Amino acid sequence: MEKSQDILRRALDLTLAIYRLTDKLPKGEVLISQLRKLGNEAVGDLIMDNFSGARKKIDLLLIYFKISQAQNWVSEINWLILKNEYQKLNLKIAGFWAGERPKEEKRENIMSHNIGNIAQYKMSHNVAVEQALLEPVQRRGNLSSRQQKILEEFKNKDLVKMVDLIPLFKKTISERTIRNDLQVLIKNKLINKKGERKSTVYFSN
Repeated sequence: MEKSQDILRRALDLTLAIYRLTDKLPKGEVLISQLRKLGNEAVGDLIMDNFSGARKKIDLLLIYFKISQAQNWVSEINWLILKNEYQKLNLKIAGFWAGERPKEEKRENIMSHNIGNIAQYKMSHNVAVEQALLEPVQRRGNLSSRQQKILEEFKNKDLVKMVDLIPLFKKTISERTIRNDLQVLIKNKLINKKGERKSTVYFSN
């Protein structure tokens, strides 16, 4: 029972991660509702001990992740992490449902799912995966406190202009310094820009 509860908690965490990631997709995109629905249904199946149904939902999710990844809406790493974590969950469900599998069979399953292709993106099995899904390849820890403060402005705004950023520092730094910080964020693929000079706007990736 304790092990099944652990699987259910993991499924809930990953469903929350789907919601957070799909918030970054274009408004009205059909895949948003499809991904969320499958995540919710997988949790529902696990609550009802319908392990076969949960695994089928996860298999469909993996297909949708691949489709979403090809659209380049967000950084590819987001979909790769979700794919990896759901594959791990699928293996846990299979182990709980059919009994512990031999190590060799587990290794073959992992290879068939091609998890090795993303081994460089090692993730822990705790809830922290949700935060990692929203982090670009370049970790935010490498940014200065000023750059982090600028980045915070993009959480609740689709577009940010220079006039939005100047008040953040109460005129203690120049526009040139802010522009240099913005270039660092662009270089690290955390934000992007459109337009030139006074018409320039910045938006998150």
